[in-house]
Order: sequence, then structure tokens, then C-alpha cells
Amino acid sequence: MTNKLYILCLALFSLMIVKPAQGQENNNTSSPLSSFGVGELSNNSTGRSNSMGGTAIGIRDRNQINPTNPASYTARDSMSMVFEMGASGKQTRFNSSSSVNNTNDSNFDYIALSFRINDGLALAFGLQPYTNKGFNMLSTKNVGTDSEANILYNGSGSVTKFFFGTGVKVLKNLSLGVNADYYFGTLSTNYGTDFKNALTTDTYFSKTNRIRGLGLDAGLQYDINLKDDKLITIGAVYKLGTDLTRDYDVYDYYNSYVPNGQGGVVASKDTINYSTGKVKDVNIPYGLGLGFSFVNPDKLTVAADFYTEDWSNYNDNIGQQNNDVKYTRRYTASAGIEWIPEKYALRNYFKRISYRAGVKMENDYFTYKGNNIHTYAVTAGLGLPIARQRSTLNIGIEFGTKGSATQTAMRQDYTKLYISFALHDYWFFKRKID
Repeated sequence: MTNKLYILCLALFSLMIVKPAQGQENNNTSSPLSSFGVGELSNNSTGRSNSMGGTAIGIRDRNQINPTNPASYTARDSMSMVFEMGASGKQTRFNSSSSVNNTNDSNFDYIALSFRINDGLALAFGLQPYTNKGFNMLSTKNVGTDSEANILYNGSGSVTKFFFGTGVKVLKNLSLGVNADYYFGTLSTNYGTDFKNALTTDTYFSKTNRIRGLGLDAGLQYDINLKDDKLITIGAVYKLGTDLTRDYDVYDYYNSYVPNGQGGVVASKDTINYSTGKVKDVNIPYGLGLGFSFVNPDKLTVAADFYTEDWSNYNDNIGQQNNDVKYTRRYTASAGIEWIPEKYALRNYFKRISYRAGVKMENDYFTYKGNNIHTYAVTAGLGLPIARQRSTLNIGIEFGTKGSATQTAMRQDYTKLYISFALHDYWFFKRKID
């Protein structure tokens, strides 16, 4: 089997695996904070960038795909093709004033394919998660003077982004790029009041939102050539704000109970309200990012990014309604480094490995009781060359903390493991033997 056929078969197999993860039956997060807004936002970084703090805006790599900045697609070599896919696993410890819980989540993160059309023009397309909901909460409260009720609240689902992009080199040192995005997925929430008194009527609420719509983001990268082939790349990205459409179903019902005369009860289910509709009100804000990288070819890369989105005008018709939650500006700052001891070492494999590390800080897109929800993380990882090819196995790890038990009611300490393949092959290339 040729490399080309192997990669295509792997791509089809990966699509079959990724598809079930988009339904609402599979949660890719367990965070109670995903109950608000559109859920927990995913980062756009891929294998190499994940280990470098998520930096990507100013990075160009001929052997790996960088959809964060579509201008980077022009780094692709002539007649070359790169297929990339990644997955992650996350363990989280939730600390509140009253309890400590641990959860484990896993997910296929992305799948992408990129190739060059001609000199200065390249394409890329793939799937990435945009946001996830996954929470299950239970509380007890007094209702009236002599009754208690369990309050049940849970949600699930995800929104995925399919992107199709192109990069064009308009000048020797200037590349522009654009991604056309299609968002699709389902986000669901359920709420129930379950009275401990067996004869008291229980009430339930269910809401399902099927979301879809188009988006657009653009980027540029400008190279500054230095002595000894060293290079500085300055990058910028802009995501156009868009309103996504949601088809919704809202279902209110209650269960009532009456004695059956034999010491038990008979339950009956009655619908209080059912409504359905279609609205275009999921307003995703514009985003703006700047980044740079310094590159000593085949030896050292240093990069830094800053990205921001303004969610202050977001009108939440999807998440949990809570007066303590206010939507605000989100920002992310990150920095990372990659070092290769000797890229073309013949006898020592460890010298050909890419060693990576990074840091990042993020402010979430909403506040709780006036307090910002911050995430602080450090990352590290390896880029392992596959045999003598230009393909790479990327392994990364991230240690982070999100929120505060005193300011935001809960602190999340997490460890996240990344793994991805960047497989390289040549297309339209015939080898001749004399």
C-alpha cells in the first residue's frame, strides 16, 4: 500500500470515528461552567501549537497544518500534501467550598488536509470542535414549609466547525489567507424539580437547540528576513462576527401521582407546553489576534500570540439563565518555544526530536458575580519524527487551573494530554530510475 493510499484510508477511518462525537450523546467536557452561553469554547490550535502554549498566529510550518491563520497555508511545499488528525484526554479536579470531584473526558480534536495548488497558492480543509456542553448538577432545597425537592440540571452536546480555506502569496514576503466556516451541532439542556414527597407533582423542562450557520475568518503573515537565514514572521487574524441559526424544541411537562389503593402510586405524564421554532439569534462576536515568531531554521522557534473577542453584546438564549453571569470581553495571551538539537542527525534519534514548551493565560467570555474566570496553564511536548520521513507524531501535555473556589464558586485543576499525527506525502510526483 502506498503512502498516499494509506493516508487517504486513515482519513476516511478518522471521519467515521469523529462523526459520533458530534451528537448530543457524547460529552467532551464535564464543567458546570459549560452550562452558560454557548458552552465551553475550544481552542483552534493543532498538534505542534498545543505544546507551545497554543501559539499559532505567527507560525509557518511546511510539514504541519495551522488553520488558526490561513495565511500559513502558503508554507506548503510544491506537490506536497499534509494530513493531520489529533485527539486529547483530560482529567479535571473540581474544588468547591462543599465538595471535591474528579472527571475524565476524551475527544477527537480535529482532522485536516492541506496541499499546494501552484506556486503561492495552497488549500486546506477539515473539522474542528467549536464549543461543548457537558454538565450534570444536583441540589436540594426546601419548598414550602414541609417539603424538600431535588433540583436536577444537566446538558450535553457540541458545535463543530468545518473549515475550507486558501492561502495566497501576494508578495515575496506577504501571504494572505481566508477560511470559510460552517458551524453545525446540537446543544441541549434539561431541568427538573423532583419532590421527595411521593404524592407531590414533579415538573420538568427540556430544550434542544440545533445550530448551524456560516462564518468567515482571514489572516496575514509577513516575513522579515534576517542574517544567516533567520526569520521573523508577523501575523494577524480577524474573525468576522456572525449570527448562527438555531432550530429549537421546548418541552414542559409534569408527572403527577395518585395512590393506587395498594400502598403504591400511579404516575401520569402531562404536557404543559410544547413549542418549536427557528431563529437566527446565536450571535458569535468578531475576533482579532496578533502574533509573531522568530525562527532559526531547523533549530529554534520562539512565538507569542494575543487574541481577543468581545462577547459583551451576546444575548443568551441557549445556556442557563443566571443573574450572576454577565458576558464580557474574552482574551488569550500565550508564548512558546521549540528547540531541535540536530534535525538531520544520522545516528542519534533523540537529537532529531522537537522539544517544546509554552505558557498561556485566558480570560473567559463571561464573569460570575462580577469576577473574571481566569485560566492559567503551562504546556510541554515532543515532536517525534517518523522514520526518515517528514511526518511527525506530536505528543503534548498541559497543566492548568481555571476559576477560583472563593470568587467563582469552583476551581478546576486539570491535566490534558494531546496526541496527533502530521503525515506528509508527495502528490503528482513520479520517481524515475535510470
